[in-house]
Amino acid sequence: RSLLARAPLLLVAGLVFAAFLFLARWVQRMGGLWERMFRSRIAGDIAGQLARALVILLGAFVVLELLDATRIAAAALGTAGLVGLAISFAFRDIIENWLASILLGMRKPFRTMDVVKIGENTGKVVRLTTSETLLMTFDGNHVRLPNAMVFKNALLNYSRNPRRRFDFAVGVGVMEDLDRARDLGLETLRELQGVAEDPEPFALIEELGDSSVNMRFYGWVDQRHADFSKVESAAIQGVKIAFDRHGVDMPAPTYRVNLDRGKDAVRPSPPPAGSGRVRADVSVDTSIDRQIAQEAAQEAAEESGEKDFLAEGPTDDSRTSEQA
Repeated sequence: RSLLARAPLLLVAGLVFAAFLFLARWVQRMGGLWERMFRSRIAGDIAGQLARALVILLGAFVVLELLDATRIAAAALGTAGLVGLAISFAFRDIIENWLASILLGMRKPFRTMDVVKIGENTGKVVRLTTSETLLMTFDGNHVRLPNAMVFKNALLNYSRNPRRRFDFAVGVGVMEDLDRARDLGLETLRELQGVAEDPEPFALIEELGDSSVNMRFYGWVDQRHADFSKVESAAIQGVKIAFDRHGVDMPAPTYRVNLDRGKDAVRPSPPPAGSGRVRADVSVDTSIDRQIAQEAAQEAAEESGEKDFLAEGPTDDSRTSEQA
């Protein structure tokens, strides 16, 4: 009889709680508003979840107030505080990764497909979630890094600036004309496909060694149009061929004993000069990009439920990339 007498009040409380549930779902679905407010996809998603939880909690307290169960509400609040404190200690690493994901999503130190170096790990960014950052190394392996470690470690982004500089050293004989060798190497770099004209290549005398003078050449690559590693390899090969053709001595770091026997002495023949051209493919290597795209499509088909916070959402700046 007491339950029947309180039935109308219980019905009203149930309708009020259902209304709060509907309101909580509507608040969470306002993803665009949260993303525009925090200018980050991951921060907007977390803000929507927190807003939903607060609305549900408020609805629960309103229902308890209607049912005149304030003591239960106070006890539940105290218990929730103690439970929350215990959980925060037990899951400290999880909470730390969660907070780090919010900061990474707001600062945006990298994008999907960016080439980054985090600690000792180098690869292309696949995705950023609430717990980890997934990289694909250049040999096709996955590296899962906790977001807390990503946030704390030094992060080197090779893709944020499309121009990237390479350098390599060449040992020139101590009796060679250094200006001639430098001009010859720079002319080779300027004519090489993939080496940027601005900034232009340059060279510096690096060290006076025991048997050679070390000269270091520098050049820039626009990574949107050419592959960095391929251009660097072609530049080294081109300078080597040019020095061989023009008889520039590149002595080995060894000591030699030459016995001069006069006119009949046998002198070593110079290496073959070759054609003087470097035939190298410097196109952008998209093999890792295709694997990442294939993996993303496969995971989307499986509907794993874990969001990639680097996939979409508003950005602070418009970045164009010609990488496939």
